[in-house]
Amino acid sequence: MNKFLFGQLSRARLTSAFLLSLNGEVAVYVVQVSETEIKTLKDGFTNATTFQMNGVTVGGTKYMYLQSDEGQIQAKKGATGVSVAKAGKCKFK
Repeated sequence: MNKFLFGQLSRARLTSAFLLSLNGEVAVYVVQVSETEIKTLKDGFTNATTFQMNGVTVGGTKYMYLQSDEGQIQAKKGATGVSVAKAGKCKFK
C-alpha cells in the first residue's frame, strides 16, 4: 500500500480511498471497488443519469447523488460521503 495515500487518509480523517486510471485499472486502494462500480463512475463523468436514478455505489455502499460534472462526482450517506475527482496526472512521492 502506498504510504502517501495512508498519510492523506489519516490527516484528512478519511476512512477509505482509491486511485484508478481512466482505463479502469486500480492503482492503489484502501476500499475494494468492483469492475461494475469503476465503469459506472467512469461513465458518470459524462452522463449522470444512472447516478440520478440509482445513487452512487462505491465499495458496495450506496450514496445519495448530489452533483457532478466532467471532473468530479459528489455523493453522501448520512454524515459521510464520497468524492470522486478526475485528474490528468497523479504524482506520488
